[in-house]
Order: sequence, then structure tokens, then C-alpha cells
Amino acid sequence: MEGYSLGTMIALSDETVTLAVDLEECVIPIETKEFQLLQILLEHPLLLIPIKKDKSGLLLGLMFQDVSGRDEEETFEGATEEPVLKEEV
Repeated sequence: MEGYSLGTMIALSDETVTLAVDLEECVIPIETKEFQLLQILLEHPLLLIPIKKDKSGLLLGLMFQDVSGRDEEETFEGATEEPVLKEEV
């Protein structure tokens, strides 16, 4: 997988998205399909958007990858060892 950075959406037009990445504004060309998704994401202004490391395009697919199949579990300091049971509705 290629390297990537994360940016916060500042502005959106039909043809470009402007993201704040590493304390600078980056204008990235987008496709119609990406525009439609980004319109929905505008409701969450602090959401981080993955982009190519060279800042030439978006990597929106990374936002929707299933991470449940990871070999390593991420643990947090102070987390309980007890399993969490989900209540079925």
C-alpha cells in the first residue's frame, strides 16, 4: 500500500476539494463520484480525509475498509480485559 496523509476538508467544489494537510492548504482534483461522497462528509467537518502522500488525489477507500480482520488488536492503557457483550435488539 502506498503512503498517505490525512487532511481536514476546508472547501468543496464540483471539480476540487481543498484540504488542510500538514498546516497547508492542498487543492485536489476530484471525480463526480468523490464529490457526491464528500458532500455527505461535509456534515462532519472535523473528519480526517485520507489522501495520497504526494497530495495528488484522495484515498477514500481507506475510510471504508473493514478493520475487524486485523491480526493485532489495538489495546489502550487502562482498558479492561473483560469481553464486551453487545446487547441484541
